[in-house]
Amino acid sequence: MEKEKLVHSDIRPNNLMIKIDKDGQPIPNDKGDVCLKIIDFDRGGKSGEVYYPLERNNSIFWPAGPGEAIVVGHDRELVGEWFDQLFDTV
Repeated sequence: MEKEKLVHSDIRPNNLMIKIDKDGQPIPNDKGDVCLKIIDFDRGGKSGEVYYPLERNNSIFWPAGPGEAIVVGHDRELVGEWFDQLFDTV
């Protein structure tokens, strides 16, 4: 997405889907890779042409303020923030 200058703006665990088996283990594709899908592109679009909503959940880290442009790099910042919290890597 970054290469194409596309942004999602809300890549969090609740917007990621991984195909799992009955034991909760990821099901690899024919190449052995886990299939990950990103959903909920409500605010997605071209970098700099879409904006964060004026009202949003303030308990979540956001890379920019309300009404500011969403740009390449913001998705990576958001993922880094929740990943560190979820897996306590800090």
